[in-house]
Amino acid sequence: MPRGRYPARLKTILPSEKALAHYLIVWGNAELYANPERFPPIGSVQLFGNQQPLALEVGCATGEFLCELAARTPNVNFLGVEIVRKPLYRAVARAVQRSLSNIKFLQVDIRLLCSQLLPDSLQAVYLHFPVPVMTARQRRHGVLTATFLDHVYRALAPGGRLSVITDKPAVFAAVEQLAQHDQRFRLVPLDQHRLAIDEGLKSHHHQLWEERGCAILSCELEKPIMFER
Repeated sequence: MPRGRYPARLKTILPSEKALAHYLIVWGNAELYANPERFPPIGSVQLFGNQQPLALEVGCATGEFLCELAARTPNVNFLGVEIVRKPLYRAVARAVQRSLSNIKFLQVDIRLLCSQLLPDSLQAVYLHFPVPVMTARQRRHGVLTATFLDHVYRALAPGGRLSVITDKPAVFAAVEQLAQHDQRFRLVPLDQHRLAIDEGLKSHHHQLWEERGCAILSCELEKPIMFER
């Protein structure tokens, strides 16, 4: 997720109506909170009309990471979720430029969207560079909670993974602590991580914190495949 006043400072050009209609979905948070039954469930069939695996990024911002991932894996569908509109205009423009057919963006609060995710519908969830919880306000609006893990576990297909990347040791420690107390997930060893971040997959924030000398910490939690005896 973008930090500070980054979204407010972002200069964007409004994409065409055709591009917005194809790539961008806007849900009203107040309406979703009050009447969730009026909104459709979220899955590959509902969004893309096919049964390809679906991956979701929380706080996709301008879409560098997700568009690159979509271009590399056309047999997977991708949904980028962001609460702020401006960065999504950049994300849509990037998808148009690369003629991507397997990606869409949704402007909504992820905490409200979670209940709309279909069970066992996601191959992966990406939560990269979330806002660190440092103030009382951030604690109220933080994403990385036990409730969020409940929703992620329900929505992930067996074998699916939650990927968390951060430059904040406190955030990394919080993920590990949540995982230790939640026996439903398997904490994946670093050498078995599925997502390998190379230069092409590094977002603006990833590059920024690396340039500032921050250590980049990565964690993957897997929903195990249960075998019947």
